[in-house]
Amino acid sequence: MSRYWMARYKSILFAVAGIRTFFSKEVHGRLHLILALIAISLSFLCGLNALEWLFILLSLTLVIVTEMFNTCIERIMDYLNKNYDPRIKVIKDVAAGAVLVAAIFAIVVSAVILLPKLFDLVF
Repeated sequence: MSRYWMARYKSILFAVAGIRTFFSKEVHGRLHLILALIAISLSFLCGLNALEWLFILLSLTLVIVTEMFNTCIERIMDYLNKNYDPRIKVIKDVAAGAVLVAAIFAIVVSAVILLPKLFDLVF
């Protein structure tokens, strides 16, 4: 294997390790994973079309990615300054707000797509 491809392979291993760490060590990572699995299970139950699947998966991915960035930002800020700093509070609050915006988007997308289908299944 050439040096270039070995470096790409190692990069992928590092990325997978980061994903594994996020879901195994971060409470919010596990929470978002559980909620995503519930949404995916409901999506299978409802028999979504391709476009509906894309919106569901996009919204779930957006939440997880923003939470991963939020975790990184929080860790960096905590590493740089262990004491309370109002400037760091703003940085951390804005990052957490990004996760909230993504989560609200995912809830709206899921509700618009899944609620009518679940209603049809039940009634």
